Amino acid sequence: MFAALPFTLALITSPQSGWETKSNTTKIPFEVHNAVVKALQEATEAQTKRDYQLSLALLHGIIYNDGVKIAVDPDGLTPTPAARQGLTNALNSWDKALEKDNPIQFVSDPKKAHLTLQFVDKVPRSGHDALGLIELKKRYSWNRSRYEIEISGTIFIQTHYNRIPLSASQFTEVIAHELGHLLGLDDLNQTGQLMGPMILDQPVSGPNARETYAVQIVRYHAKTQWNTVVDLINASKQSQPEAEFLSYEQEYLATCTVGRPCKYGKH
Repeated sequence: MFAALPFTLALITSPQSGWETKSNTTKIPFEVHNAVVKALQEATEAQTKRDYQLSLALLHGIIYNDGVKIAVDPDGLTPTPAARQGLTNALNSWDKALEKDNPIQFVSDPKKAHLTLQFVDKVPRSGHDALGLIELKKRYSWNRSRYEIEISGTIFIQTHYNRIPLSASQFTEVIAHELGHLLGLDDLNQTGQLMGPMILDQPVSGPNARETYAVQIVRYHAKTQWNTVVDLINASKQSQPEAEFLSYEQEYLATCTVGRPCKYGKH
């Protein structure tokens, strides 16, 4: 049995400006990553086809119903005091922005985490200016009566730029930026905002109102649709027999880089 989800939406900014139509039925802020928009569209298509468990699985991958847990990877570099403070600040910035609807949870045991955060000397598979990288995988399995979802990945955080150690405030921006990707945000072009190009001597401390609203509106749409699908399942009153599971995976890769001149950068 699936329960309806409680949700709230605080309208932080006017929905009449800065919107981009990324769906035939729903207008989504342009700050939202296309992979998340695609998941919403696929959930709607699955609902239309009465493939309700697939729809719920896809929505779960956006909402993170039970939370998404992260922990520091002990196989990485030992985090410096500045790195630890930056991590704390980054987590707090999203807690403050989303309040009780922040699904990100920090845990001390990596074995209990969905994703690990690894401090490294060099971000793998990235250019020489990369400061952060998130590798995120979601595996969905479903049949007519239930679904399963596996979320895993790694967030890589480089500890220096041009051999100069990052400060706590710089760590804050890089980590909070990667957490923004985890929550479904895309990279932006404008400086002075969390998901935009980084200015090393003017680090951003957290998401602004529009970035916060973009996450909130996506979660609002996903929770609304979740409740609709649950109502449809309950209304059908049909006991679906067990069937062979179907499955597929989604992989997401996003980097945080610093460009030239050195005081400027982009995620």
